[in-house]
Amino acid sequence: MEMTREGKYVIAINGGRESIYGIRLAAEFLSRGSYVHLIIKNGTGEALEESLKEQTDMLKDRYPERFVLENDLDKECNLYKGAVSFDAMIAVPASIDGIRDINEHKTDTLILKAADNARKQHRKLILVANVDHFDAENLEIMHSLAKEGADIIPAAPPFFHVKSTLEDMIDYTVHNVLGILKIDNAACPNWK
Repeated sequence: MEMTREGKYVIAINGGRESIYGIRLAAEFLSRGSYVHLIIKNGTGEALEESLKEQTDMLKDRYPERFVLENDLDKECNLYKGAVSFDAMIAVPASIDGIRDINEHKTDTLILKAADNARKQHRKLILVANVDHFDAENLEIMHSLAKEGADIIPAAPPFFHVKSTLEDMIDYTVHNVLGILKIDNAACPNWK
């Protein structure tokens, strides 16, 4: 059963080349009336941080009541303390190091603490993995999290549709996340 609904979501941008997925996902949730706490990993790089600042400023201006930009190093915020209720946490992109830290229940950053809270509170945890090499160790780590209920999808755009645009490819991954959450995503191109 698919549905369109408001909700509360934590999105973690763990740096890297796939950060556009996190921004696009935040915009999609906000356009549907949902609340978003966005955490950007500290130290993602100056160029990426400047690009993300422009995009997050736009989201803050457009949705000031429902969009919160969190500091990954803030251990005093309500989200770190577990005082913020949310429906799901999505780490997009999620590096293998971040996935490993989540699997090991590390909590030294807000991203890791929010993921740990999601696991403890039995909230949906979705990891959009930007893993370049699926060796046995990486697969074991992801398998361990999947056995606990985490959903893991690749941060890989589809290239099987000749007329697809870059935006279509980004939306494909975003709509895969919506599908996991059972949120209506009828606007997604049916490429299957």
